[in-house]
Amino acid sequence: MDNNVQPIKFVLKRIVNDITDEDENSYNQIEYYLVSYNVEDFDDLIEISDIDPAEFDWEYQLFEFTYKYGSSKLLDKKSAENIEIDDSEEIEHDNFLFEKLEEIFENDIKEYGEELKNIVDIEKIKYSALNYINNKL
Repeated sequence: MDNNVQPIKFVLKRIVNDITDEDENSYNQIEYYLVSYNVEDFDDLIEISDIDPAEFDWEYQLFEFTYKYGSSKLLDKKSAENIEIDDSEEIEHDNFLFEKLEEIFENDIKEYGEELKNIVDIEKIKYSALNYINNKL
């Protein structure tokens, strides 16, 4: 391999924020990002989580959704944007190989409900991400 060229690897970053509004309602906001890393020894990493989050080249938000506890419902984007946030804390931050996008999304469907399939078109998101990657290369 040419020593001047760093291999580019694409990672799926999933963040879960625990949010409380002014009325003490609880929410989870889940964010998915496509992240590019210039990591020479990427294939030798034991765990994808060993990547230093500060070492990314660029990131692109794929989608996000918000789940309200108590009423057990997913909020539309407008409703989520109108939450009067009193407190917010990141409770999960995980990295996965981009190829696991659909598998990770299926886990969210199990946790947050089948309605998520109606809000997020994962095939469209995947297609958009792949186009974004191709345009970056």
